[in-house]
Amino acid sequence: MLTAKSSVLGGLISALALAACSGLPSLAASRRNAGRMISTTLLVAGCALGITVLAGYWLGGAPSYIWSLPWNSPFGPPQIRLDALAAFFLFPVFLIAGAGSIYGLGYWAQKNHPASGGRLTLFWGIMTAAMAMVVLAGQMVVFLSAWEIMAMAGYFLLVTDDSQPNVRRAAWIYLIAAHLAALSLIAMCVLLHGMTGTFALWPRRLPADPGGISVAVFLLALAGFGAKAGLAPMHFWLPDAHAAAPGHVSAFFSGVMLTMGVYGLMRVAAIFADPPLWWGGTFLTVGAGTALLAGIWAIAQTDFKRMMALSSIENMGIIAMALGLAEIGISTRSPVLAALGVCGALLHMLNHSLFKPLLFLCAGAVIHAVHRRGVEGLGGLARNMPRTFTVSLVGALAISGIPPLNGFVSEWIIFFAFMVAGSTSGPQATAALPLAVLALCGAATFAAYITWISLIFLGRSKTDATAIAHDPGRSMLAPMIVLAGLCVVLGTVPAALAEILNRAAGAWSPAGPLPDIRSIVPFHIFTVLGIVLLAGAAIVGIALRRHRSRRAMPAAVTTDLVPAFAAVETWNCGFSPRVGRAAYTGGSMLQMPTHWFRSVIRPRWLRPRIEGIFPLPAEACRESPDPLLDYLINPLAARISRTVDRFRRLHGGKSQIYILYMLLILLILTLSIFVTA
Repeated sequence: MLTAKSSVLGGLISALALAACSGLPSLAASRRNAGRMISTTLLVAGCALGITVLAGYWLGGAPSYIWSLPWNSPFGPPQIRLDALAAFFLFPVFLIAGAGSIYGLGYWAQKNHPASGGRLTLFWGIMTAAMAMVVLAGQMVVFLSAWEIMAMAGYFLLVTDDSQPNVRRAAWIYLIAAHLAALSLIAMCVLLHGMTGTFALWPRRLPADPGGISVAVFLLALAGFGAKAGLAPMHFWLPDAHAAAPGHVSAFFSGVMLTMGVYGLMRVAAIFADPPLWWGGTFLTVGAGTALLAGIWAIAQTDFKRMMALSSIENMGIIAMALGLAEIGISTRSPVLAALGVCGALLHMLNHSLFKPLLFLCAGAVIHAVHRRGVEGLGGLARNMPRTFTVSLVGALAISGIPPLNGFVSEWIIFFAFMVAGSTSGPQATAALPLAVLALCGAATFAAYITWISLIFLGRSKTDATAIAHDPGRSMLAPMIVLAGLCVVLGTVPAALAEILNRAAGAWSPAGPLPDIRSIVPFHIFTVLGIVLLAGAAIVGIALRRHRSRRAMPAAVTTDLVPAFAAVETWNCGFSPRVGRAAYTGGSMLQMPTHWFRSVIRPRWLRPRIEGIFPLPAEACRESPDPLLDYLINPLAARISRTVDRFRRLHGGKSQIYILYMLLILLILTLSIFVTA
């Protein structure tokens, strides 16, 4: 008879096996759509099985399971570990992987991309299984192996469209950042092994030695996991990678892969029973700086995929701020602050894994329809793509923290945690200082996404590219609708997650049980507010629909050219509503905040040189590159490259010189033996 533990293990292993092998049929039949359909069916079946196992696990009380596989290894038997915290991070892995695979059937159809479609499907399944194994790993070698497989699968997903130079450059930067992070994590695991004498991962309640090995473990984890999460200044790989990848790959990266870094940070924060206060302050400072810089950079972008990538960095900073509050609560023995901080971080992570993939999928639908990702030449898509506009609006309001959507709930909890920290008189009161940063980030996010919605979907068409645009097919639209529905449901009835949050927070806490989040946060208020706002929105929508149907304009005057007999307003501030080219652009709408933060954004204008009596057609454009990448990392990398180039003269190409090097090394080693003897 199967026990609950063995059934959970068997279900998860089966789900991972289905995901890992799902791409083989598509790869074998790279020019046939049937292979792609079989691969998608296998992956969706694996993800559905994984979600079903997780549901049964939660209903069964979410116990902590550890499985040791009967394999002989120099590092001990491989272990798989599942607790409430790991299960919380596993859910978005299975959900977004399954939804993105269905979306890819229409977005990256096999018949249109026979050369890359099979490769994309193969590495999509491998990355799904690798990320799930990163969360489930209970031993260092298993974790590092899964981490490396995840990084390499992400590289091959990123270079799906490898014919573009910008894609190859973004993939190269991603590969460098991924392996720098992996080196940091290898060093962290070596130090943890030295402290515990075992290769078991994520030990609990170790003594924190100020200035000793524990500090090195913390800093290495912050560098390795922070780079994967996109925390500044390790974020430099993220904007180009998300912008260059296909739409559903960007959704996978932003909604799931970044959370692997958050998972690692939360695990390391829970290792030591009495962490120093400055650890939480470091999380808080790095998170606040990341959120503030990314929010400011986002408002200056004209490429909406790059803007969404920067907003992902901003949200990772907000999660790091919440984790910092939780760590400060543990250090100062404030269980209420710790509970609010960790629950806010967990809930915002889950919310981000819903509304950010939704937004990237919506952006992919727009790119699929008009074949461009700049906001300047678009407009009026709401008429031709009403369903895409509706779900995009839901995602934009959710990420902006507008009720009754899920982003409002998690950001409210984090705001409340800051207020709790500021209401005390101890050292934790200084933790409330970044509250202004959180408010400014909310305003910047709202400005960026409302600009995106208004410029792309509202107003008049600026070019002919939008004339043939239409809503995507069912395979692309269905995942978007599901994610939008989850944003509404979790924003209206967040109490459904209260018990799951309690168990995940209890599995994280290094200082014993935490207070029930339901005793601190009034979840029923969100439900009442959500019902009222949804009812009001429904009434307004019905009224507007009736008003529009009564006053529908004749088809004869719906073109962009104004007939001579058409009535126009006498005074309209010089703007003709029939000419889309005269509408506001993204640069003009956000000119004021861009000017305020020009020292941080550092925009770069590319102005053509006009010469001659009859100059050729030319365009002027504005770029907003990453200042850290352009002014710090690239110059530093160039200096290191020049320094390393000086040692190339040692490679003379003559075997006699290499033999001399070997003799010198042997002589040095021999002398060192005699000196140390």
